[in-house]
Parts: sequence; structure tokens; C-alpha cells
Amino acid sequence: MLRLTTVPALALLVAALPAHAQDFDFLTEQDSVVSLGRLADPDSVISIEAPEGWREFDLGVTDAAFSIGTPSEDAFFIAVIEDKVDMYGWNLDRHSYITLAQSLAAMDFPEILESRDMEVDGRPSRRFVLQGAMQGMQLSYVKVTVDGPSAFIQLVGWSTRSTFDQYGPVIDGIIESAVSLR
Repeated sequence: MLRLTTVPALALLVAALPAHAQDFDFLTEQDSVVSLGRLADPDSVISIEAPEGWREFDLGVTDAAFSIGTPSEDAFFIAVIEDKVDMYGWNLDRHSYITLAQSLAAMDFPEILESRDMEVDGRPSRRFVLQGAMQGMQLSYVKVTVDGPSAFIQLVGWSTRSTFDQYGPVIDGIIESAVSLR
């Protein structure tokens, strides 16, 4: 289970990806099909539809249900699942705002461009669109927390700020494709 104290580390890892994508151990063409189709996490908590041409890759985040992206285009998406079993008193408000605060604290010059309630597969969710700089790279994020039946699910997509107009709608499509499985 992801500990909330590791969210800033995850935020820094996410921010470092565009600048250092070549440093990660991406799957080979043989391991990753051009069209991934529908992906589900190993515990069958959530599934998403991967955009055509995107690949799975290993960020080294053991708590990531899956991470996909087109590294050469600087666009990425990750899902992190946090089981509710040990989270006494937690709800969507508490989880989404605490993880938001931790994400903002990890950025230089953070801005919240959007904050709204929504539903993902009929589940109550909260969406934030963020901009900020990390390690000298300007990034834009879509961060959605889903209040699933047994877990909080963080769906996070990001790209460089200069490519966000192109990839923001693709990230939204991934989020819209999410299906809560349990």
C-alpha cells in the first residue's frame, strides 16, 4: 500500500520522467504491443483503456497498478491504489486534499487550474488540474482521486506544459475509460 508520506516522492518521480525518460527500463517492442487495449491492475481494482501507441513501462514504483506513456512525446499516466482497510476516518475529501497538498508542496510555483467533483464509472471522484515546475521542467497534471468501494484510486496523467494542449484530452480519455472493478 502506498503510504501518504511517499506521495511527495511519487510527485518528484513523476516530475523527473520527461527530462529523464531515456533512463528508465522501457519494455522492448516484443514485450509491449503497439495497442495495449484494456489494462487491469493485478488485484482487479481498476481497469483503463490505453491509447493506441502508448506503452507500459516500469517507473520503479511498486505501488503503481500500472504506468503507461509515450516517453518520446513526454506524456504519461499512472494509477496508484490505496487499500482502505487501514484508513480509519478517511473519505474522498480528506484523501484528495491531503494528496493534493503533498503534490503542491513538491512543486515550484504550483497553480491549481481546476478543481471539481466528478464521477468515474459512477464512483464519487475529485479532479484537479495542476501546473508547476519541478527540477526546472514545467509540467501540467490531471490528478483524479476515485473513492472506490475498497480503495482510493489515484489516476494521474501529465505532460510537459508545452504539450498539454495535445495530451490533456488523451489523459481525459484514459480517465473516462476507467472502470472500477471492486
